[in-house]
Amino acid sequence: MITPFLQDGCIDWNTVNRLVEWYIASGCVGIFTVCLSSEMYHLSNDERLQLTQHIKKQVNGRVLVVASGTFEGTVESQAEFCIQISKYCDAVVVLTNQLAKKEESDEVWLENCQKLLDRTGQIKLGLYECPVPYKRVLTPEILRWAALSKRFVFHKDTCCSSAQIKEKLKAISTIPNSPFRFYNAHIATLIQSCQDGGDGFSGISANFYPYLHATMFKLYFSVDYKENINSQKTVQKIQSFLTVAEAVVSDNYPASAKIYLSSYGPKDGHTITPVCRQAQYAFQEEQQIRLKDLFLLQKDICESLGITEVQL
Repeated sequence: MITPFLQDGCIDWNTVNRLVEWYIASGCVGIFTVCLSSEMYHLSNDERLQLTQHIKKQVNGRVLVVASGTFEGTVESQAEFCIQISKYCDAVVVLTNQLAKKEESDEVWLENCQKLLDRTGQIKLGLYECPVPYKRVLTPEILRWAALSKRFVFHKDTCCSSAQIKEKLKAISTIPNSPFRFYNAHIATLIQSCQDGGDGFSGISANFYPYLHATMFKLYFSVDYKENINSQKTVQKIQSFLTVAEAVVSDNYPASAKIYLSSYGPKDGHTITPVCRQAQYAFQEEQQIRLKDLFLLQKDICESLGITEVQL
C-alpha cells in the first residue's frame, strides 16, 4: 500500500480510508502497509504505528493486514518494535536486509533471526526481501527453516528468477501443515510462480489496477481452470499486459502510482496528491503520456474481458 500525503507532507488520513476501501472493493485479500511502497524509511516509528493501527481499524477483519517491524538498531530494539506494531496487524514483517549487514553470512542472519523469534513470543511474522538499502535474497534452505518454525505466515519474494522461485517453493513444500504463504513481487514470473506452488502476488502494480490481478487469480485458482480454455486465455492476456506495463509502473515509483490515481480517478473534488517524502523528480511530458496510455490500455483490457474497473 502506498501512503498518501497532503501538500504539507503529513499523512492524508481521508485518502488512506479511500485507498483501503478501493483495495478491498477491487478484490485484494490483504494489505501490506509500512513497506517500501509506503515510504516506510521516511516515516517515524510513531507514524508507522499510527498508520498500521488506522488501517487495521478500518479494515475491521475484512482482509488481513501486515506491516514491517524491523528497522535500524539492535535485534533487541527491533523485537521491541515488532511487539508494539503486532497489536495492530495480523503479522509483523521482517525485512531481510535488517538482520545482517550486506557482507555478513547467512549464518549470522539466521542467528539474529532466531534471536528475534525468541524475543517476540508467538506473534505471527512475515518475510520481505526488501531491495533497499540492499537486497538480501533468502535461500531455499532458509525459507524451509522459516516454514518449519511455524512462526512465518507471509513471504514477499523479490528474487525475480523463476528458477530460484521454483527451488524455494520446492523447499517449503516439504513442510507439512505449514502456515507459510509465498507471494511473488515480480510480475513477469507471476503465473509461473503460481504453477510452481506460489500463493499470489504482492507487488507495486496492485496500486494501479488491483482488480486486474484479482480477476486473474480468481480464474487461475478456480476449480475448473485446467479444463477452461477461455479462463486460460484471459489469464494469459492479463499476465501479458501486466508484464509489459511494468516498465511504466516502475518509472519513478511510488510517485507514478499517485499521479496515475490522481489523474485518472473520478473527478469528485477529492484526489490523492503526487506528494512523496522520498527523493523524486518532475515527470516529463513523455512520462505523463505513458501513464495516460497505460490507463487507456488497461481500460481497453477491462472492457474486452468484461472486468469492472473499481473507481478510487
